[in-house]
Amino acid sequence: MFEDRVDTKNMIAAWRIPHSTVAELASVSRSEVSLYVKNQTVSTRDRARIEQTVREIAEFVWMFQSELGVRPDLSDISNLRRNLEIAREVRAEHKIKHDTVGAAQ
Repeated sequence: MFEDRVDTKNMIAAWRIPHSTVAELASVSRSEVSLYVKNQTVSTRDRARIEQTVREIAEFVWMFQSELGVRPDLSDISNLRRNLEIAREVRAEHKIKHDTVGAAQ
């Protein structure tokens, strides 16, 4: 049961993502994140928010460490939120450019 949570739980552990950070950025309670990690029942909405948030944080941490060689501060929620928004914008811009180039060929 809850095998679909394995990847998300592994990312939380591997990237040492605080449950409080996930909760804040996903707009869910810390107890919901704990329930999720402990394979307890959470709402479909909260599950989706937790999983999306963890993917975005893990991708950002990987990129930050790969490019700068340091780990970002995952406890500074306002700065992390701003950086995740920038990452989304860059991804969207890259997708637009990629789609435009692909269509032109």
